Amino acid sequence: MTAAPLPTTIPSLSTLPSEILQQISTYLPSSSVISLLLVNQSLKRAVDHWSVWRSFITNNPRFPNGIPRSAGEESWKRYVLADIKARRWEESKRSGGGKLKVDVQDLRWLPMLLVVEHPVLKTLTPEMVIHLAIQISPSSQTALFEKSPSEDGADQKQRLIFPLNPNTALSLPEWQNKLAGSFCLAIAHMSALATQKQEQAQRQLQTEDRDENDNDNTGESSDTDTEAFNPHTPQLCKVPWFNIHTTSPSLSPANRQKLITALHALSQTAIAHFSTEFSLAISEYHLASTSISHVSHPPTTSTLTLPLSHLFPHLPDPFSTDCVEDFGACHLKGMATPDFFEQGEWTGAFAYTGLWGVRTEGGLRGGRDIFDCVGGVNRMVQLSGFDKPNERYEFVIEPVIRFRRVENNEGVGGEGEGDGRGGDGERGDEDGDVFVVRSNCFYSQMGTHVLELRVRRSTGLIGVREWNAEGVGKGDGNGHGKGKGSGSARGAVLTPFGVVSAMGVETSWMWLWKKEWSGAVEGVE
Repeated sequence: MTAAPLPTTIPSLSTLPSEILQQISTYLPSSSVISLLLVNQSLKRAVDHWSVWRSFITNNPRFPNGIPRSAGEESWKRYVLADIKARRWEESKRSGGGKLKVDVQDLRWLPMLLVVEHPVLKTLTPEMVIHLAIQISPSSQTALFEKSPSEDGADQKQRLIFPLNPNTALSLPEWQNKLAGSFCLAIAHMSALATQKQEQAQRQLQTEDRDENDNDNTGESSDTDTEAFNPHTPQLCKVPWFNIHTTSPSLSPANRQKLITALHALSQTAIAHFSTEFSLAISEYHLASTSISHVSHPPTTSTLTLPLSHLFPHLPDPFSTDCVEDFGACHLKGMATPDFFEQGEWTGAFAYTGLWGVRTEGGLRGGRDIFDCVGGVNRMVQLSGFDKPNERYEFVIEPVIRFRRVENNEGVGGEGEGDGRGGDGERGDEDGDVFVVRSNCFYSQMGTHVLELRVRRSTGLIGVREWNAEGVGKGDGNGHGKGKGSGSARGAVLTPFGVVSAMGVETSWMWLWKKEWSGAVEGVE
């Protein structure tokens, strides 16, 4: 009997049923599936299916928390493409000696991967992304914004005055790229803080098992860590700031949107440097008090609400048409709400810095900045018993911040001044876009504070008014019916990392964050 003749042609992949091709694809590396799509249209139609891309996410340890908006079929493929980009980027970094810089085109996928806690976060350093954020220098204020007087004709370099509605040569897309780059820079700084704290904790455990003869070596390691994280010169004091007056007839809608984006970019650049310099100040005991007891460390990537996608309910997909544009404000839906402010306790710090690039008689302001921590040790409050029920005040001055919503027309007592330009220049809430929250009376190491925040949901801009426990206004208005403030309210921005504000006193800064985000809280003395 003769054997049956062999077929003259061998079946190709294209002749297999689509279901089998899709099953085969799930066993291939994602980059190989991309190559498979390029073979011919038949294979592309069969393999380019959302279930294939979903398998690469759900079975991938590089996406431990999945992806947001998982119901969108196109989202799976875009995150797979972003992961492929990240792998190639990580390989380039390893082969290039670690000197890789992130390209502006990488902003179409990198911020989204950072939000979902992708492991690319562990390879990111501030040096790799700082060129994509705001370039700061002693001349940043005049470099980013054309020098122009404020509306009343006063010199913008004069103390306590921020420029209103400044002109900027950067276009809106350029500012949107700066905003995405500033977010990456802030995350990179916080990741470095987390890595440093983990290494310190590991060495501490190792040190406890060593003999006393090894103490000298332990001390040398600690010094090295501090130096590695020590900025050559303080950068926070060089970040420029301005206020927006939206009711100005000279401000067009296009310029308004550009300035809003610029403020968000500046605020996240400020947070990047604030986190590093504040952490260093704690390690060097360079605070407003000689004690670091009860001081809350700044957030790190290990302590933020991770994945950050919980705060980004409308996170755009990587590589989507307007992903960079949409990324800048996508956190506002989850954070610019009264519930977000009212839930849980807040903490923070005030940074008293020098003027940006303004020369004094002795040259540029020298020395390190002073950080005044919410909570901490305030001898005046504690020795006077004001942190407990007392006869002088009808309230207790507390070491934490708690917000409650108030009606827009609910007064704060006493007489007030100002035009409400601190946030976006609009005091009313005719469109239902503004809500107001007010804090309890809390103390920092140097003083007492009451804050009122007028938050605009659509932009994340905030008008801040501040008083002390006596009701004396620090920015504008009055509290508890006592005293009289002067000056206009200052502006702040709601970022993914909390509330950031530049204050008028020698370009100082305020950063408030959820207490549960704190990197650590120092113990009792």
